Amino acid sequence: MHTNLLLEAINITGFIILVIAFIVLYKSYRNLSLQPQNSLSSSQDNYYTSLFQYHDDPIIQLDRSGYVVNVNPAADRLGLPAGFRYVACKFTDIMFHNREQEAWDALHQVLQGKTSVLQLSTEQDNGELLHWKVTFLPLYEHEEVRGALLMAADHTDNYRLTQELTSRDSIFSLIEKTVIDTVFVVDWEGIPSYVSPSFEKILGYPMGSYLYNHSVFLYFTEEEKVKMNIEFEKLQRGQSISGYQFTFPHADGSTIYLESNATPVLENDGTVQKIIFVMRNITARKKAEEAVRQNKEVYIQLQSSLDRFSERAAGLMKTSELEHCLLQEIRLILGVEQVALLETGNFMYFSCKSGQCPKDDILSALREYQGIRLPEGYPFYRADGIFFSIGERRGLTNLVWIGEVTDRLNQEPVRIWLKTMVRYMSVFYESLLKIKDLTSELARLTEEQNTPAWLLRLLYSVSENERKNLAQDLHDAALQEQIIWYRRLENLQYSSEIPENIKEGLRQISDGLLDVIHQIRMTCNELRPPFLKEWGINQALESLYEQVQLRSDYRIIFDHSRFQNPLVDDQLIAIYRINQELLNNACKHSQASEVHITIADHDDGILMTYEDNGIGLSWEELQHSYKSMGLYGIKERVRSLEGDIEVFSDCGQGLTIHIHLPYIQSTASGTFKHLYG
Repeated sequence: MHTNLLLEAINITGFIILVIAFIVLYKSYRNLSLQPQNSLSSSQDNYYTSLFQYHDDPIIQLDRSGYVVNVNPAADRLGLPAGFRYVACKFTDIMFHNREQEAWDALHQVLQGKTSVLQLSTEQDNGELLHWKVTFLPLYEHEEVRGALLMAADHTDNYRLTQELTSRDSIFSLIEKTVIDTVFVVDWEGIPSYVSPSFEKILGYPMGSYLYNHSVFLYFTEEEKVKMNIEFEKLQRGQSISGYQFTFPHADGSTIYLESNATPVLENDGTVQKIIFVMRNITARKKAEEAVRQNKEVYIQLQSSLDRFSERAAGLMKTSELEHCLLQEIRLILGVEQVALLETGNFMYFSCKSGQCPKDDILSALREYQGIRLPEGYPFYRADGIFFSIGERRGLTNLVWIGEVTDRLNQEPVRIWLKTMVRYMSVFYESLLKIKDLTSELARLTEEQNTPAWLLRLLYSVSENERKNLAQDLHDAALQEQIIWYRRLENLQYSSEIPENIKEGLRQISDGLLDVIHQIRMTCNELRPPFLKEWGINQALESLYEQVQLRSDYRIIFDHSRFQNPLVDDQLIAIYRINQELLNNACKHSQASEVHITIADHDDGILMTYEDNGIGLSWEELQHSYKSMGLYGIKERVRSLEGDIEVFSDCGQGLTIHIHLPYIQSTASGTFKHLYG
């Protein structure tokens, strides 16, 4: 359920960003002529020509008949060479192979003034598949649709992430459907927000919206409510409950017995956010217990055995200890000594796990049961003893061998006791195996919280890409609109028709709008450092320092004389972001007058040193700072690049940070191959 919400959020976010970009391009081309050679230059200025030529996304221009008029250089990412090589070709001859009808339908929609979107996959020269979202936009001339623009946005990352999330979602859905217990998640009033599918299997009632509209207490008798309220109050105090048993009417009219364990989910302030109930149908066990009670003489012994075994087993986490408890109870109840626990693979070979092992000739005689699935807890009598199955585990059958023939198993209460014990064993086996599997899964998820370096690098890369897109959208849409309005206001200020008192107000509005334009530009620069790749890290940092010193009280001394080696994109942006965060912290907290920053080649990598002469940090403050977003974010950035960070500080001694990043060969884009194989 959470995975579906995440997928929906990703799709909505991507769609909104794409629509903004489409609107900008749509405004740019709505009056373009459809002449092949002059379609993007004759009627538009250099700005719109550059927008077409240098846009990161592939763009293809079509006429009304579906013939290619122009393509921009980015179209080579689709496998098409830039230029006009495909002019006068039908667009379905070069793309949407085997999907021509869908493509023509999309074009017909555009000719009616509507927008259409199709998915497209292309194979690169290296065999890698790229996935695109191609948007068909109407191209207007004098308010008439004269053609179409095809804009292809690279959705490979989202596609692969969606595939991975879908795969994981299917795994958890499979687990959800196969678990025999019913899981309820309720709020503090008892109103469910989640009910697992096994609800229908256990209670017989169909799943429906009615489950989520009322408190679960409505379905119980007043007497049962009183007892449940007592337990519920414990949960609201943050305490867990286990083994709570109650009755419930089944859909077929019978009464079933349920056992529930519950755990509260707490907010940071200790209040209860949700409560998770896990309910199991224990009707069979209860009926067996009831049958045992019919014989009062054996009831105490058998019931004590069941209680003793279940109590001891509940605290065990090893199957060997559980099996030892079972053999102890069998010896005590049946009055026998020769008891063994065997494990066999289809009765072809045997291993004795515990107890007094039977002789080889006895084991050889058991091979006649090959290929037969034995019912659990049903005793098979032989001349030299009795054996019964206690279930299968990991493809192996577990047997109990009793080297003596006893009449006690002929008693119905004892047979029921035996089946109940075997059922306990089966459930405990299943529970221990599930706990082991879940522990492994939790360990994996925990490791993901302590995220591997390659995955951290990937996440930062995705984040930077989103920052880049947002900065581009702000620059191309919001900023340009503000500039247009600023120029209109500026023209009004010099109009002779405007009174002087109004002009003064317009000047104030104009100044305010100019501040907004400046802020948007600054935001764009913060989101995506300008010319980082083109300038290199040294010049980009010097530009950053100049901007910082305009609004700070300290002087920045930058030394990069010993730095020569080139860096990959991930390292470039990481060092830039780390400098941004360090200088931001210095401005807010350090009270420094000088900040020294050095970048140098060092031991097959790069060494960056930050030093200031500020007030420094005590040991406690330094440890706390590791939990804040500032130093923690820097530490995670460094870890994503498999680097090291050292922080030195003391009260009144300033702050010193050494960061070493090893040289790496590939960027985060290559980690998708690691993720998906």
